Amino acid sequence: MMLRTRRLGAPVLLVAALLGGCTSLREVPREQFAVSAERRDVQVLTLDSLRYEFDVVRFSADSLTGFRRREADAPIELYDWHALSFGDVQRISTRRTDWYRTGLFALGLAVGSVTYLLTQRSDEGPTGDGGPIKGPIGLEE
Repeated sequence: MMLRTRRLGAPVLLVAALLGGCTSLREVPREQFAVSAERRDVQVLTLDSLRYEFDVVRFSADSLTGFRRREADAPIELYDWHALSFGDVQRISTRRTDWYRTGLFALGLAVGSVTYLLTQRSDEGPTGDGGPIKGPIGLEE
């Protein structure tokens, strides 16, 4: 039973690693600011070196409005918001899954798991019942 649990652990860890994923900030080129009407997980850097992190940003032709969920004990979700003109924005970045780093992490985890499983000794005998292997009848000591 213990060996089966160990074998099940590697795939579970691999799936958890892929679901967690590594993320990175990717800069959005200025000409693509308003291509999408809305973006999620956005970081805005202004010309005044102020940094804003928003859950959701909505774009118009010449400005953006960022929304950040407020932590509050309320029956409804409350948001703080801040509007900025594109003229005040130095850089906009979005958080996305970095599939290359996630893949490398998952590969390392898989190799480590396989190595661990191969180096572990089982306490069970080859028969699977945990008992010693007996020779043919009549040859036992």
